[in-house]
Amino acid sequence: MTLSTTDSLAVYLASLSASDLARIVTMTPTVPEEPRPTTLRHVAVCLADPETALLGCSFLSRGELQLLEVLWAVAEERPPGGAARLGREAGPRLDDDPVVVVDPEALLGLVCGPDRREVRDLGPTLDALTGRVLAWPEDGRIRLHPGAASVFPLPLGLGAPAYGLLLGQRPEDLHAIVRELGGLPAGRKDDNAVLAARLLGDPEVVRRIAARLDPSARAALDELTEVGIRRDPAAAWGYYGPRTNGGRSDGFARLRRRGLLLPTGDGWEMMPREVALALRGDDYRVPFESRPPQVATVAADRAAVLRTSAASASAALDVAARLLHACAVAPPGLLKSGGVGVREMRRLARELVCDEGTVRLWLHVAESAGLLVADAERGRVLPTAAYDAWLDGEPAARLLVLVRGWVTMPDVPTLDVVDAASRPGTRPPAPLSGTSARGGLALVARGTLLRTLGALGPDRAVADPASLARCVAWVCPTPFRQGIDEMVAGFEPAEGAAYAPGHGHGQAADAYAAGSVVDAAGESAVETALDTVFDSALDPETDAGTDAGTEVDAEADTEIGVGGDLGDANCLVATDPGPVRPAEFPLVAPCGCADCRDVADEIESAYRGRFDAVAFTVTALHEAAALGLVAHGALTALGGGLAVQHSAAALLAVAEELVPPATRRARFRPDLTAAVVGTPAVELVRLLSGCADPEGPGRVWRFSEASVRRHLDAGGTAAGLLADLAEVAIGELPKEVADLIHEVGRRYGRVRVASAASVVYSDDEALVTELLHHRGLSELRLRRIAPTVLLCAEPLDEAVYHLRRAGYAPAAETETGSALVERPAEFRAESPDNADPGRTGGRTVALPMSEDTSEAWRSWAADLLESALRPPPPLTAKAARLHEAAPLLGPEDCLVLAQALDRGSAVRVAATAYNGEPMTSTVAHLAMAGDSLYMRPPNGRPALLPFRLETLWLVLPADD
Repeated sequence: MTLSTTDSLAVYLASLSASDLARIVTMTPTVPEEPRPTTLRHVAVCLADPETALLGCSFLSRGELQLLEVLWAVAEERPPGGAARLGREAGPRLDDDPVVVVDPEALLGLVCGPDRREVRDLGPTLDALTGRVLAWPEDGRIRLHPGAASVFPLPLGLGAPAYGLLLGQRPEDLHAIVRELGGLPAGRKDDNAVLAARLLGDPEVVRRIAARLDPSARAALDELTEVGIRRDPAAAWGYYGPRTNGGRSDGFARLRRRGLLLPTGDGWEMMPREVALALRGDDYRVPFESRPPQVATVAADRAAVLRTSAASASAALDVAARLLHACAVAPPGLLKSGGVGVREMRRLARELVCDEGTVRLWLHVAESAGLLVADAERGRVLPTAAYDAWLDGEPAARLLVLVRGWVTMPDVPTLDVVDAASRPGTRPPAPLSGTSARGGLALVARGTLLRTLGALGPDRAVADPASLARCVAWVCPTPFRQGIDEMVAGFEPAEGAAYAPGHGHGQAADAYAAGSVVDAAGESAVETALDTVFDSALDPETDAGTDAGTEVDAEADTEIGVGGDLGDANCLVATDPGPVRPAEFPLVAPCGCADCRDVADEIESAYRGRFDAVAFTVTALHEAAALGLVAHGALTALGGGLAVQHSAAALLAVAEELVPPATRRARFRPDLTAAVVGTPAVELVRLLSGCADPEGPGRVWRFSEASVRRHLDAGGTAAGLLADLAEVAIGELPKEVADLIHEVGRRYGRVRVASAASVVYSDDEALVTELLHHRGLSELRLRRIAPTVLLCAEPLDEAVYHLRRAGYAPAAETETGSALVERPAEFRAESPDNADPGRTGGRTVALPMSEDTSEAWRSWAADLLESALRPPPPLTAKAARLHEAAPLLGPEDCLVLAQALDRGSAVRVAATAYNGEPMTSTVAHLAMAGDSLYMRPPNGRPALLPFRLETLWLVLPADD
């Protein structure tokens, strides 16, 4: 008996250990964490979801993808949604439940050949596929997950097996095919299909028939041997053009008569798999890169790596905190089209004393970490409530929030700048505009880079960016595109297609591929353009140069520098990008024919959002170095822990070694400065920022009359400030600092300004007379109405401003005579989203799962395996009847459903709806009539459910 996909998976899962089962479940997002499945069959139902296969394929290496493609190529049956139904929009459906199995001997014949040299490499690769539940053993054969059908619609350029294609032909056509192949037709259609499939499966018969073909038919056959499929517009639905019977059409007709080319509907024609393999020859072998390319490495100086990563991590905390504070005090405005404009970027860069590439990076990191949000309704970029919680945390915890924000960031902002600089007249997308097409590819690519670096070992550092990029693209090729010259070559076989020999412009295409993308030495233009940046990534103490790329300013025709040194966290963008291949490249067809346009559109669509491996590797290393994850080309301890997804507690312990606890003391100097060693605590920053001005991007503050007066304007006193500073001072407070505060405090408030339009008064009559006759205050038009009172023609804020500019220290008052407290306003986003700065939004799939699966999941897996060994519960009469009517349900499901029918309780069901789409729903008031379920509410008409009972595949008790 052939098992369904769900039952086959349940049998396979029952053969695993608890650790292996827990690892599979934690690597598969389609298995819910809450509520956890209660039986192995429930786990199998979740794993049978097509999304499991699609996500699993996204994390396979090149060798694993190659092997999986071979498995699909030699599978005994292709599921719907694959090549057998090419040209239709239907995908794999749960009720189809196709059985896809592979004979291991067929696999060995294509991959290993007679000598079987690669057999030892097949084992680990097959283990990786079973770990992703893309393939598993079943009765001496290999069972494939049918959800991957859409990933390999035409594996290895091979069509579907001959028998399935022959069944779709007309009986009279089958008679003719059997005669042409040298067989004796039978009476029944199925018998003729079996006979024709047997003849087409004999390589000698196929080669003998091919040798007798005329030149035009043989040329058409050679084309299809590599491609496997074609579309005849004259046979497509809705075609009303002229039907031609030229030489090539006659050649294809002769192939059809012999069964070498079989129609599949809507104009599509396919060469049977057996025919293509026979014509490719007995020596045909598929490419199988079982081992990754070698990465050029050098010995890493761990002491230097630790020093540099610690400095980078501290700098990251400093620049991120200052950027978020700048956004809180003066929120940047958003463009009407979305994102932060050039002027706002320049303003932030000036305030942070850094370049715009740094601002771009940290804006994206802060948004991804939930600390910042682009509020489209208010038209501003605002910190969230999580920003306040982040400020109160210790440096190590704050660093982890930034690191997690970078890991889950859907963009690569520095790569956007490099791509734009390669194309004159273009500029990168505005930060926080949400226009990136990368999506989940950036997450997968970033995790792949960290995993690849981690595999090199802690004592090795990367010496060559190109070798690392090749290895990264092998470890997980999904996010990366191949070279444009390889893509063009991939479309060459079909005569009449774009860039094909004989089309009239093949040479132009070759020149385009060779001249515009690859230089004379054969090295990618991206590698050449980014060598300078990677040199700085390997050695942060080396200057990356000062040549700057340019971007076009929409508001002013000026150049924006993007140069810098990786050792400085403020310089993060590639210098001198040169002719970098753009990330989104419109392939320009050398001529304007429809074939060229179609192929160009297909190439661009297939690779939209994917990365050039070298460009991504360099820029991602640059960003990782700014966070302390990479230093001198080697992965740091924090980066290594992130690559293997250590627990949050383990990562926090590593981060605490990288950045020390917050410093709550400062050293005050006679030159009126205060210096902090390490990362200052938030309360120390607030104290010093309220009475002193920060100097540059460092941790130094300078006192001045204006800065001390700012503290007094905010409601403080000179005595209170001296006490606060003495409490945080290392040693004695210098006399110069104390004298400055005393002097400002003595003078502060001798002149007071109140609202009238305004009133200036003082207890010192001589001082009031001095103000009345001061030439610098003539704009206030002061008038004495009492010995110590002056009337002012200007409002309060203007009067205070002019008095301070003249060198006085006025104290502002309200209308009631109380002191007017002046504190800078800070803004926050109204949305409560991302209130928890450590929240990542569920189980991440961006990085590989840890080998050390949590004890809770192992215990859960052990309980499931133990329960699977027990005999199934006895079925009641109603449950047995349900099991017959719903073969996809397990015994436990049938018992739950029977109990719901008896008690009228609600259940949560999963089934395939009448339209063929999977559905889940909670239903109550169930009743059964024949083989159908319907709802019978107490006060309503009975209603049929939107699914058939035989398509029901999961029943769970509804949540209370």
